[in-house]
Amino acid sequence: MNIEDLDRAIAEAAGNPRRLRTLRRMRTQALTDYGRRADWPRGLDGRRDPVTPACHTWPVQETLLNAAGSVECGTQATGLLADWQQGRCAICGLVPDGRLVRDHDHETGRLRGLLCSSDNTREALGGGVFVLYRARPPAVILGLNVRYRRDIADGIR
Repeated sequence: MNIEDLDRAIAEAAGNPRRLRTLRRMRTQALTDYGRRADWPRGLDGRRDPVTPACHTWPVQETLLNAAGSVECGTQATGLLADWQQGRCAICGLVPDGRLVRDHDHETGRLRGLLCSSDNTREALGGGVFVLYRARPPAVILGLNVRYRRDIADGIR
């Protein structure tokens, strides 16, 4: 199964936790194998970088888009992003060993998405896949426009 087939199967297996776990494991392995491809360009830190953020390839269910219209706070937005991302980093698409961190725009204070700590650190360096990610992060894909923290957007650091 390729990644797109696994994504479709994951969406269809929503009511079957055992099948869902198996499919997610298979997808993570497929992405890990894909992540070893020699044709990915190298980033500034020498890691192989994907050409497109993983989140740009994920299907969006209509129910998530409908729910996004009623989100008013960062906690609700984080929950909606977590539901859609299914524990995956928005950049590399892998499920990290640790938790995902909330990425936000430091100028506007707007929440962008959930990233693994490695990609969150690398995102600050910019370039490559991160330019595409910033132009269309998960929050934009889902139609969310929520502040990460009110004090950041109000100029209080």
